[in-house]
Amino acid sequence: MANNTKRIIKKTFIKLLESQELSKITVKDIVQACDMNRNTFYYHFQDIPTLFEEIVKDIADKMFSRLPDHFSTTDVALYALKYVQLKKPIVYNIWHSSDRVYYEIHLMNICEYAVNKFVDRLTKKKSISVESASIISETLKCEFFGQIIQWIHHEMEYDLVQHAKPICKALEKIVEV
Repeated sequence: MANNTKRIIKKTFIKLLESQELSKITVKDIVQACDMNRNTFYYHFQDIPTLFEEIVKDIADKMFSRLPDHFSTTDVALYALKYVQLKKPIVYNIWHSSDRVYYEIHLMNICEYAVNKFVDRLTKKKSISVESASIISETLKCEFFGQIIQWIHHEMEYDLVQHAKPICKALEKIVEV
């Protein structure tokens, strides 16, 4: 029952985020849409940022669990960026929230989490030193963050995946040496 309740809260939050700015969504909105009380929300989540981070980690975990055993940096990057591109209304509503710094911090955390999942899988596939893994993680995290921010600043008008392909191919040569 508890897992089902958490799932309902997450789905409701995502649905609200498709049509409202993140900063305008309240716990009251979520629990009313779920037809439950505030205590139920707070039993499962500390606050909305905690809910948001858990959803993003769930998405990243699901994404990486679907990767084939043989994957390239480009495969991972384009798969992740395609997902971001498919969620334009959500990205828009997060970005246009009143607290942009909050969004940027969480976007960087999301990029770091996703890249670390990738680097963990990469180090199992190849013998990579801890120092090299750290450099790869930092480079990819910053690159993904930058690509997403640039795409948002250009009003999400261009195809993020197509734009990122040559960059990913170049990074792949560096990462998989």
